[in-house]
Amino acid sequence: MVLPTMLRRLAILVFALSIFVMGGRAEAYKAQQRTKIYQAAAGSLATVPQQPYGPTLQSEEKNHVDADIRVISSPAKDRYDKAAFWISLALAVVGAAGVVAAICTLLFIKAQVIEMRRQRIVMQRTLISIKQQAQHAGDQTAILRDSVKAAQAGADAAKISADIAAGVSVPTLVVHEFETGDVGAADERAFFQCPKIKITVKNYGQTPAFLKWWCLCFSCEQLPEVPIYGGFPGSGVFLERVVIQPGEPYTLPDLLYTDRQMFSAEDVEAIVNRQKVFCAYGYICYGDIFGNTFRRLKFCETVLNIITGYRGICDWHEGLGPRQYEGIDLFPADEQAQQKTENPN
Repeated sequence: MVLPTMLRRLAILVFALSIFVMGGRAEAYKAQQRTKIYQAAAGSLATVPQQPYGPTLQSEEKNHVDADIRVISSPAKDRYDKAAFWISLALAVVGAAGVVAAICTLLFIKAQVIEMRRQRIVMQRTLISIKQQAQHAGDQTAILRDSVKAAQAGADAAKISADIAAGVSVPTLVVHEFETGDVGAADERAFFQCPKIKITVKNYGQTPAFLKWWCLCFSCEQLPEVPIYGGFPGSGVFLERVVIQPGEPYTLPDLLYTDRQMFSAEDVEAIVNRQKVFCAYGYICYGDIFGNTFRRLKFCETVLNIITGYRGICDWHEGLGPRQYEGIDLFPADEQAQQKTENPN
């Protein structure tokens, strides 16, 4: 954009200078022509011939006298000469202005070149700085990624430690003893008609266990896939302010006669004759000092050997029932829905 303007100004300057030179040459030529005219006029006066009837001229024999003839006043200039002068003056002014403009343009271009050079240096330094910052950012990103991984590993380790600590801290009940209760002189038929069980649990956790209630159910039929704890006489027996300290055992109280389950004579004969399998199952619900959701210890014991004349009547074995009837879990919210199912006996 700047270069075409400069070229136009230089062309105007050259044109003005050429016109100025041509004007000067025209003036010199005019002066030379005037000189020739004056010389020709003087020569013609000196060689005028003698007229026959004219006055007598001086004889040629007289000595020639040199005379210094000067033109007192030069011929007046007409409007064309004045126009040429003013045009030459205007062109000279325009040429001078063009020269000044060209010099200013060159100075401006030089300043722009210097500024562009300085900006190029600044941009190169900025680019180097950006590259260094990008490299530092990459290093920081790698460090941050490693820090995140380390923090995640620490959080996972802390969570595992907390889970382990929580698992150890909460009370954990285990069936310590499961045997036939005190039936006196009753034989096996009297026992299976109205069974009586003695259950002892032990707290293997590090905090106390607060017993809430427990259920004891008997069955001589095939157990359903989902345990049914409702609808039996021994369902939902509350325990008032019973606390089992860590490492201490506790024997559940005997059920009242009205809370004990009864079986018919036909079922008793089938059990004694090994035609039906007799089992006892239930759970013990308890809480902790942390206010967590209630837990329940589920148990299921099966009769294998019935010994006539043996005070214990029979042998009880765990682990023979379905898996859903044993272990520890949280007290389910749909427990009431499970208890609506009727007693299969």
